[in-house]
Amino acid sequence: MGFEGGRPGGSSAAAFRGTPALSGAAVGMAGNAPGQRGAAPDGGSLESTSGQGIGNPPARNLPDGPAEGAGGVPLPQNISGGALQTQEDTASTKGLKAGSQLLIYGGTFSLDTLDDALHSNGGLAVSGGEITAATGDDGAHADGDLTVSGGTLTISKSYEGLEGKTIVISGGVVDVTSSDDGLNATDGSGGSSAGGRPGPGGGDQAQDGVYILISGGTVSVDASGDGIDSNGDLTITGGTVTVNGPAGNGDGTLDYNGTAVISGGVFMGAGSSGMAQGFSDSSAQCSILWVLSEKAEAGTEILLSDESGAKIAGWTAEKQFDCVQFSSSDLTAGKTYQLTVNGATEEITLDSAAASNAPAGGRGGMGGMGQPGGDFGGQGGGRGGRGSQTDDRTAGEN
Repeated sequence: MGFEGGRPGGSSAAAFRGTPALSGAAVGMAGNAPGQRGAAPDGGSLESTSGQGIGNPPARNLPDGPAEGAGGVPLPQNISGGALQTQEDTASTKGLKAGSQLLIYGGTFSLDTLDDALHSNGGLAVSGGEITAATGDDGAHADGDLTVSGGTLTISKSYEGLEGKTIVISGGVVDVTSSDDGLNATDGSGGSSAGGRPGPGGGDQAQDGVYILISGGTVSVDASGDGIDSNGDLTITGGTVTVNGPAGNGDGTLDYNGTAVISGGVFMGAGSSGMAQGFSDSSAQCSILWVLSEKAEAGTEILLSDESGAKIAGWTAEKQFDCVQFSSSDLTAGKTYQLTVNGATEEITLDSAAASNAPAGGRGGMGGMGQPGGDFGGQGGGRGGRGSQTDDRTAGEN
């Protein structure tokens, strides 16, 4: 089994301030059964490799004679050091999981799982610690709110990196590599995830109460699907966000069904132009969405300068791309800037808060005042796309 916090019907919260080192074929500790409080170990580190299936593990020797949980599984009680050796015949496919709330305050966690590395049927909050995970499904999944306010969360392999009804990042370091969406906010209606449970969906209609808010921290996304995907709204007020991908034209660096506004922080994106969306021109901070005349390969340097040639930003794309997106407080409406890729320089004049050379139209949406059309997520919102086209993806793939 994975390290399990809570179960439906009980006091199903698990709080982690770090755990002792765990080794063996798989980690198998249950946090709390019905009527018991969640475990809150202090200090040390956790290393977990989870396999297939869920079963009752054999008895194991734990320090200080902890109480028995559901199915005879021992419960850790205020563990502050030492090492636990665990051996199991069967294993949970998840890493750390809770029935209602999964709270991580600190510690060091290394997770290699078939299913979600971090999972909560309710909320999930990371405020400290160092977490590294490789998973066959979500790096961190919450059916409710998912928040990161501190610590380091590195998802080296995943289907979707972070997924929740709401995703709020106010601090810390988040580094995500995903085969589908990097960050995905969804209420879970329609479709299915890699693991088969209800997943993203909802078509083009904005989902009530669904949003992504980034107000601080450092966020890096390498996505084969949408880089940042909100089935509701997207708001960036601070932090540094870098998105690499996607390379294919069926997804976009940004994908949202509601509105997307930016008022602070730095955003750098390089991906495909086929389904690109940008920030609304009602945003308080200026932004650029620029489609290149030809694709550039991974490893290409992107340089943005002001009209005098002074460097504003530069970064190296990690995927093939033909669309560059950028926003920071250094951009000013009415000014002209120079974008250099592969030695070719184009001049960009910010005639409005959201400058773009992409064809108008595309998929109208819920942005701005709900007017039709829209330039890549401008006043009309919507999913810009190359020209007037519809989104042919099925529910559950966005």
